Amino acid sequence: MQGKLTVIHGTDQGRTISVRKTKVSIGRSQRCTLCLQDTKISGNHCEIELSEEQFWIKDLGSTNGTLVNQQPVSRIALKHEDTILLGKTILKFEIIAEEPIITEMTEVFDQGDASEHSSQIINSYRILDKIYECGYIAEYKVEHTVLKNILLLKTLALPPQACEDSTLLQALLELKRLRNHGMVSFYDVFWHEQNLVLIMDYIQGRTLQQLLNSKIILSWKKALKITFYIALAMEYIHSKGIQHGYLSCNNIILEEGTKTIKLNDVGLWSILEKHQCLVQDWMLEHSLYRPIAAEQASGITNDLYSLGCVFLFLLMGKIPDGSPNPKEWMKLIPKDCPAGFHDVLKKVLLEPAYPNVREFYQALAQIAKGAQAT
Repeated sequence: MQGKLTVIHGTDQGRTISVRKTKVSIGRSQRCTLCLQDTKISGNHCEIELSEEQFWIKDLGSTNGTLVNQQPVSRIALKHEDTILLGKTILKFEIIAEEPIITEMTEVFDQGDASEHSSQIINSYRILDKIYECGYIAEYKVEHTVLKNILLLKTLALPPQACEDSTLLQALLELKRLRNHGMVSFYDVFWHEQNLVLIMDYIQGRTLQQLLNSKIILSWKKALKITFYIALAMEYIHSKGIQHGYLSCNNIILEEGTKTIKLNDVGLWSILEKHQCLVQDWMLEHSLYRPIAAEQASGITNDLYSLGCVFLFLLMGKIPDGSPNPKEWMKLIPKDCPAGFHDVLKKVLLEPAYPNVREFYQALAQIAKGAQAT
């Protein structure tokens, strides 16, 4: 069960945040999950939590109170599309379906909309905004025409022979069974005008690539924490017999508000590669994160190498230019990092020695624990 908060009026208008199992705190304090700029809002104003399959909002003794549908509340259950007033800020609460369900009824509704918005609708998804377009890939923010939930629609222009491969869609549809808090979920896959279309979670935030491009310097502890959450999600997908295949800083998202780490494109590129549908440009883009002898290594070893690259780049504070040699990269590890990190990265990037993700992050955790104790 998942909820979503959207600021529909006020200084922070347009901001959204997901509400899941953990409490979401709202206020002006930087420690709040959703930090708002409204001066009429208290530092710790209110919180929302999921309890017994119901979302609850609780006022935390705020100065100006919390109003739900214009009524002051101390604690109350939230319903779909309730409005919440905090100071001068209005938020809209929505309950998001776990998975868009295409039924005969949605088809009836879609037929009624088609004449008016036919150029803006792909199957049951109305395009709201173009997010990204580069070469063979385009991404759109979309709304399901009946359920009204916001999703991401990605189109891929694949080689012509891909449309004739009857097993490709079947393989991609297998990704729908993956559900983990640390990954972007797939909901639908289909062909549209000879383009492959994928429907997935819409996550508002920044990729690690964008984070590094902004010249933000992370402490080794923060870099380790990010790597730890990536590893947990990767351990889950490996337990389901699937490898990510093309992990990079460009498809790891730091969700706005919750600061949750999300792995994007899980399994997508490895399936396309297996079916010989990858375009050369994509392979070049991800070559930095793949060992030179990738074809001779297992999928898990390749994923571990990619994860090691991500951790190293976070420590360095940049994506390396020039030589694609991990030996050269490791010379740039900041001197304030625990010395043992070098040995662990060597076992991932140069002399593969870890059979699984768990042993990799446990080795890092042990070094970090020792460094904090000294």
